[in-house]
Amino acid sequence: MGIDKLTRRQMVGVVGAIAAIASSRSALAQQRPRTVRRAADASSPAPVPLVAPLAPGFQLGAWRVVGVTPARAGAVTIGLETAAAGRFFLDVCLRDDSGPRPPARTERCDIFVANEGNGAVPTIEGQGLAAMAVAEVVRANENACDLSGLMTHRARLAALGPRIVRGLD
Repeated sequence: MGIDKLTRRQMVGVVGAIAAIASSRSALAQQRPRTVRRAADASSPAPVPLVAPLAPGFQLGAWRVVGVTPARAGAVTIGLETAAAGRFFLDVCLRDDSGPRPPARTERCDIFVANEGNGAVPTIEGQGLAAMAVAEVVRANENACDLSGLMTHRARLAALGPRIVRGLD
């Protein structure tokens, strides 16, 4: 699903999610010293810089973040859920212009819905929209982050195949 195929209603949802991210990023930047101290004392994992401020409990438009993994098996995985649609996962991989086209893409990364469909399963519309919203977060962070732990989606499948860990465990 490309951005040129979005309905007006869908675009409003994506724009709303992006606006929520921008305001959250601004609020976090103003609170940074206190937030850093609290994070060091808390038992929760450190934020993953590529997708910060996304962390468990963060509301991203219609989706609630249930977990974020640091890069493992070549991707950062984000778990999201809605009351209506349930839980699903997005994998942030290195961009590969020759590989399969993801629902969302940035200058350096591809964001795939982890639906194990091998490109043959259509992306559920809400999950594709969530990938687009996550792409905006990645776009804001990717040039200041070390992406050495990421692989392209194709390289992950070639190297790990069925051993790719799905979910947040």
